[in-house]
Formats: sequence, C-alpha cells, structure tokens
Amino acid sequence: MESDRFRRRKQEQGRRADFLRVLLVLLAVLVVVLLVVVALVLYRDQAARKKQDAKQTAGQDQDVRQAAGREQDAGQQDAEQAAGQELDARGGKAGEPEQAEGKYETVIDEEDASAERVPIDAAEQSEDGDASGSGTAVQQVNIRKFQPGDVLSEEDLAGQPEKFFKAYRIGRKGGVFARINGRSYRDNPNIALSDLRYLRMLHYNFDHEIQVGEMVCNKAIAKDVLAIFRELFEEEYEVQSMYLIDNYWTGDGDSTDTASIDVNNTSCFCYREVTGGSKLSNHAYGRAIDINPQQNPYIWQKNGQWHWTHRNADPFIDRSGSDPHMVKEGDVCFNIFAQHGFSWGGNWSNPIDYQHFEKKG
Repeated sequence: MESDRFRRRKQEQGRRADFLRVLLVLLAVLVVVLLVVVALVLYRDQAARKKQDAKQTAGQDQDVRQAAGREQDAGQQDAEQAAGQELDARGGKAGEPEQAEGKYETVIDEEDASAERVPIDAAEQSEDGDASGSGTAVQQVNIRKFQPGDVLSEEDLAGQPEKFFKAYRIGRKGGVFARINGRSYRDNPNIALSDLRYLRMLHYNFDHEIQVGEMVCNKAIAKDVLAIFRELFEEEYEVQSMYLIDNYWTGDGDSTDTASIDVNNTSCFCYREVTGGSKLSNHAYGRAIDINPQQNPYIWQKNGQWHWTHRNADPFIDRSGSDPHMVKEGDVCFNIFAQHGFSWGGNWSNPIDYQHFEKKG
C-alpha cells in the first residue's frame, strides 16, 4: 500500500512538473511575441521620423540653395562692377559723382584663429594704394597692421584717420567668415552672406584713446555706417568697445547679445529674433546698431513697473543724468544717426531701447 501511495505521489509530482514546464514555455513564447511587437512598433515610429526629417531637410536644403543662388547672383553683379573698389565715409573726392559700389573684397587670413585679432591679407589692394608700394611723396598708411582693439597714436594715424574707415566683402574662405559662420551668421533664406559687409573703423574709447573697431552690417547701409562713425570720431564721441558679437558667443544669439551688453560692447549684426519675441530682429538683417548698451539700456513696463535685465545699467535708468555716453534726443549721437535716416529706440513707448538705432529697408 505504501509503495502504491509513493508511486502515485511521484506521478502527481511529475504531472505538476510537466504543467510548470508547459507554463514556462508559454510564458517565454508570450514574452518573445511581445518583444517582436514592440520592435515592430519602434521600427515603424523610427521610419516615420526619418521620413519626416528627410522632408524637413529637403525643405531646408531648398531654402539654403535659394539663398546661395541669390548670393551667387549678387557676387556676379559685384564682379561686373569696379573690382577692388572700397567704400569710404565720404563716397569719393569732392566734385566727383558718387562711386558705384564695387567688389571691395578683402581676403581675411584664415590661418589666424584668434577671435580678437584678424589681420587683413596684405595682398588686398585698396583704391588708396596703401598696400601698393607706389613710393609717392604722400605718406602711406598701412591700416592692415592694426587689429580691432588696438589703441593708436597720432603717429599711427599719420594725419589720415579717414584711411581707417573701410568696408569689405566677406569671403567664405576668409577669417571673418570663420569667426561668424555657425554663430552670428548661418546660411538662411532671409539674408545671404553677400548682403553683408565687414567694416573697420576708428572710435574713441572711454579713456579717450583712439581705438580700432569692427562691425558687420548690411551692405545697403555700409556707407551710412562708415559716415556715422567717422562723424562720431570727428566729434570725439566715446564708444567703449566695438567688436563682432561673436567674440562673446555663448551658443545662441539671444544669450550672446546679453553677454555682449554685459561688457558694454557696441555691435550690429546677429542673426536672431527680437528680444522677447519670435520674429527676426533688424539685427538679423544687419540694419540695427546697439551703441554703449550699458549707459543706454533696453527697458520695458509691466504692471506699472519698469524692468531691465542688466544690473550694470542701474545708474542709467533715470535719463535725467549727465553721463556723456547716455544717448538723448538732440545730442550729437542722436543727430548724426538721424541725419543718415536712422530711427531711435529711445522714442519707443514700451519697450524703450535707448541703445538701438535702426534703418529699415
């Protein structure tokens, strides 16, 4: 009897073991099926995303090709004009008709990786002959040995400060393009590289020293900008610093603008949206200049209170102060910009942008 009971227990245990094995097999099959289903869903989603990305990329490529086409057309038009011609603030000799805008292209030395020092290639020839070695009796000024931020002496100027106000086309193989590409500039459907000009100018800094400045602006206003800053220079108007905004690049246009303002840098071009908005700023078209932004802050009113971002501007919110760098309607800075057709953000109601001058197309 006991042997029969033992045998039955063994059989029962065997049936249970068989059931568990079958159950485990079924569970394993179910897991495999679930994994296959998940894999198929992920594959389908990934394929859909790739298809959507491909459509977006194709659209962006088309926009870039259109911008490149406009740039090529503009380059061909420039090539048909007087090659090597540079803009200056006076637009030609007295009594002569205004010169047509020419191909004033300067190849910037792309081997110099310094963000602060970008030498102009000495092989570039200007209408002034300062790199020609002509040997004339008039002293030639070699402006190419000076860099943005350099402080100049009267001897450096050689009595010819006008020689330091120049505009250049920006070549894709040059150092200026290397500095701005992927930062303040990127290929886009709104403004081509050929629509921009690189400017070298002089200004008095806050120590009243003569300093070399630089700026990128729209070619349509290049002559105006050169004239404005030459007139400001003649008035000995002080601008603390004037570097490309790319010197302060943080990764995006908005925070870079903040970084540039924090050091009171005067600048023009940056392909970005308006402050606090989504549409393109006039800075994105190279048609707006922010001058001495610390003393001339951007402010806005909300719930009856005025607000501003930069604490270094605290002493300049009250516009009744006498600081000479505060722009006010009717002062020398306002008048010079206004005479060249620029409007002033200080006349806005809300927000008010005291640093901002712009000339729309």
